Amino acid sequence: MTNFGERIAYWYLRLNGFLLVEDFVLHRAEGGHTSDTDLLGVRLMHTHEAINRERLDPDVAISRQLDGFARNCAVIVQVKTGDRFDAAGAFTLDRLRYGLAFLGCVSEEVCDRVVVELEGRATIEAEGWTIAKLLISNEANRPDAVCVSL
Repeated sequence: MTNFGERIAYWYLRLNGFLLVEDFVLHRAEGGHTSDTDLLGVRLMHTHEAINRERLDPDVAISRQLDGFARNCAVIVQVKTGDRFDAAGAFTLDRLRYGLAFLGCVSEEVCDRVVVELEGRATIEAEGWTIAKLLISNEANRPDAVCVSL
């Protein structure tokens, strides 16, 4: 179930050229509970959005953090609308690995390495892609994630 913040995030990313999967469920092979990632997205470097044949420029707030969309881009997105949230649990290794494997933008051989390197960073370049952890929140301020404020 999407909340208001997730709807805003969806349309923000969509109007910035991302193709999105909403509420991506991470299935547990060993049983137990499942979790989800709010959005998974890809943006190909030549993508642009046009309304009434008018090309929209990407928002500077996200474009500059993702190298001006100079490469294909994959994002694993968490949207947090409350004042308090578990920042540490937003981008667990399981969530990153599952989402990245599903998107398929890097080969299986490098997926684990990318996930480990991405753990402490906002973005990483691999196999022609910029891969990012994206946090959209009221108080988006983390050095290990691309942050956009609601």
